[in-house]
Amino acid sequence: MVIAAVDESVDATKCQGKGDCQGGTRCLTHTLWRDLSSRISSFLNDITLGELMQDNEVKQIAGRQDSSLESTTIVRHGLNSSGSERPATNVSVNIRS
Repeated sequence: MVIAAVDESVDATKCQGKGDCQGGTRCLTHTLWRDLSSRISSFLNDITLGELMQDNEVKQIAGRQDSSLESTTIVRHGLNSSGSERPATNVSVNIRS
């Protein structure tokens, strides 16, 4: 269950399911949005991480995103504890574009 692994809510109601959507009372469309939330949750609960990783479109997108990962070097300057300038330090950072 991918959706449980990322701990995300799929609640489509304005009131987070409390039923106090319209000035403390249930709105006209509350049941519609509650039922939609339930269907979305059921759909996502049926998808496993393994199934998602076997999807060709997901594989293509993951490959594209991985190839856009580039390494950038940041030069850090500063003072040491005696107050004199210390040598520059190079730090490599991975940045997704």
